[in-house]
Amino acid sequence: MTSIAFFKKKSTDELHNKLEFLINDFDQISKQLELLEIKKTIGTNKEPDYDTQLLVQKQNVISFEILKVRKQIKKIQNKFLLKVELALLPGLVVLVILSLLF
Repeated sequence: MTSIAFFKKKSTDELHNKLEFLINDFDQISKQLELLEIKKTIGTNKEPDYDTQLLVQKQNVISFEILKVRKQIKKIQNKFLLKVELALLPGLVVLVILSLLF
C-alpha cells in the first residue's frame, strides 16, 4: 500500500468514526427532544423550555458538523481519485500510441 493510500485510508477512517459518533449523538438528542415533547403533551413536563431550546441548538450544531465531516470525506475521496487518474492517464496514452504504431 502506498503512503498516499495509507494516509487516505487513515484519514477517511478517522472521519467515518467521527461521523458515526456525531450521528449517534444527534440520535440521542432527538430521542431526548421526543421525550420532552411527549411529556409536554401529557402535561408532566417539569423541565423549562430553555432545556428544549438548548437541545435544539446542540442538535443544529451537530447537524452542521455532520455536513462538514461528510464534505471532508468527499473531498479526500475526490482528491484520491484525481491522483489515481493523473497517475494512470500517461500510461494509457502510451499504450494507445503503441497500439496504433504496431
